[in-house]
Amino acid sequence: MPRLFLFLCVLALLSCTSQPSESTGAGAGTGAKSTLVIPADEASAEERAEIESALREIESVAAELSAPRDFHRLPVIVTTAENFTDHPAACVSENGEGRFILLKPSVIEQEKEERKSGRHSALLRVLLHEIGHCYFGREHETAQIQSPGYVIEIESAAGPIYYHSLDVSVMVKESLVIPTPLERYYVAELLGLTRAESLADIAAFAPLKYLPIEKPALRADKAL
Repeated sequence: MPRLFLFLCVLALLSCTSQPSESTGAGAGTGAKSTLVIPADEASAEERAEIESALREIESVAAELSAPRDFHRLPVIVTTAENFTDHPAACVSENGEGRFILLKPSVIEQEKEERKSGRHSALLRVLLHEIGHCYFGREHETAQIQSPGYVIEIESAAGPIYYHSLDVSVMVKESLVIPTPLERYYVAELLGLTRAESLADIAAFAPLKYLPIEKPALRADKAL
């Protein structure tokens, strides 16, 4: 009986340890050797300066909110490589952990166009979105806030911006830009310091106006 009992115990142990484990990304598994090759950075000196400026801006806002963070821990790589993602940007992970943030050159080009208007930032929005994935494990969401029958007006240094709705978070994947006056809100939301449930919550970070949607000559910019 003791030998049979010992045999059954050993058999049970082998059965448990031989079960395959789920993997996420390359080389998944405890102690697995990394197989992820980070591509060479193709950013020009000007593009690298743009990225560094945006990262420092995000870190500066986080510090002002009394929640300092280092967002330089993972490299931000500009590449035309097509084997990582079909999207303009991505958080590339391995073993369930972010390894680097990938940007396609189109993101920088869009930022140059948005900067001409002085009302939106594409690069800041993309970096915040991918930081959400890589640093905080955030998933995509769809939450938006609107005021039916009204257009939301946000005042910026370059003039008013109009929206039919505002995203609650930069993790809404359909968003392409964020209005510069709401930068502080979106950084605070990403850090878990706030979460808007109404437009009044967002208005605490930047003045908002509500204009009747039928008012002549009004048009809404891209929905965030």
